[in-house]
Amino acid sequence: MPGNQRLTSIILCPEIRAHSPEGYTEKNGIWHLGVTVIELVMDEIELQNIETVYDIISAFHAAHEVQANQNVSMLPTVQIKGTFMQKTMSKLILRRYFSPELVDLVVQCTHNHPDDRATTEDLLNHSFFQRFVSDEVKLQQALTEVNLLSCK
Repeated sequence: MPGNQRLTSIILCPEIRAHSPEGYTEKNGIWHLGVTVIELVMDEIELQNIETVYDIISAFHAAHEVQANQNVSMLPTVQIKGTFMQKTMSKLILRRYFSPELVDLVVQCTHNHPDDRATTEDLLNHSFFQRFVSDEVKLQQALTEVNLLSCK
């Protein structure tokens, strides 16, 4: 959807849509990362309206609650009216087994209030990304830290 003005306004974080005087901040970028992750895991989803985005974000937040309380990775069934939303939510429900780390990542990025969102440092240390760091990289980081400490 290149050049689609509506799409641009749809993916804006809540505070920018509300014309926050703070302007663009790191936390706005964190929101966009969360929406991008949703787009990637949802395959062919078309974010055609703001309700779609917020319904899907709400489903991830609900799944986070379910996972926290029951230790499962299942997205709850969400009742949605309208053909487009039924199709979209059907895809979400069919692909409902996401890792707890992925669900948590989306949730940490998409809190409505910017202060509740993760920081870039939080995300770099998030379990979703940490599981892709090789043992060799971890060893190099540990050796660097030891070297830095010994130089002090």
